Amino acid sequence: MIYAVDLDGTLNKHDEYVEYNEDEYMNAKPRLDIIDKINKLKLAGHTIIIYTARFCMHYDITKKWLDKHNVLYDRIITGKEFANIYVDDRAIRPEEINDEKNIIHDIKKEMV
Repeated sequence: MIYAVDLDGTLNKHDEYVEYNEDEYMNAKPRLDIIDKINKLKLAGHTIIIYTARFCMHYDITKKWLDKHNVLYDRIITGKEFANIYVDDRAIRPEEINDEKNIIHDIKKEMV
């Protein structure tokens, strides 16, 4: 399974769109509970894509932050369009990530 995981407000505690400098990006507080869940999915063999509204010029600092906090992932995509609300038929909130078995069960249930 492929998981696309947002960065700001999901893997860290930043939840407002603000123009941050590199120091603020690097010092963003991690959400260790969510990082742990994502790492478990990666270790179970799933593909993890980190996607962010940060610009491509922030790619290196984004990678450094992910590596600093031991986030396991396959690739980073920058430049996600900013919006106040995203409507997506495959979205779940970070708090709704239980474990691989529950996620797959919930997805299969929705597909019936």
